[in-house]
Amino acid sequence: VKRRDAGCVVEGCRSWHWMEWAHIHGKGAHPRLRWDPDNAVTLCKEHHGYFTRNPRAWRDFIEERDPGLWEELLERERAAPRPDIGEVITNFKAVAA
Repeated sequence: VKRRDAGCVVEGCRSWHWMEWAHIHGKGAHPRLRWDPDNAVTLCKEHHGYFTRNPRAWRDFIEERDPGLWEELLERERAAPRPDIGEVITNFKAVAA
């Protein structure tokens, strides 16, 4: 996710301080989306903290950035089987190579 996004995805943010990935839908409440790379974006520490404290702003940001993604991910979760951790690791190794 960090390689794909190449920095904080908030337009105009030039921070490279503590890049973190942020789940669009939290991994605790939405475990079937935990390993889905479409369910994450890269944010700097400051923006990650801001959106964590302001969930409505987070949803608005995601909808503006990628219209329909919020609901698409929820639909994908409803249809998804439980993730196979072995498959996740194999896919990660293939992408990282």
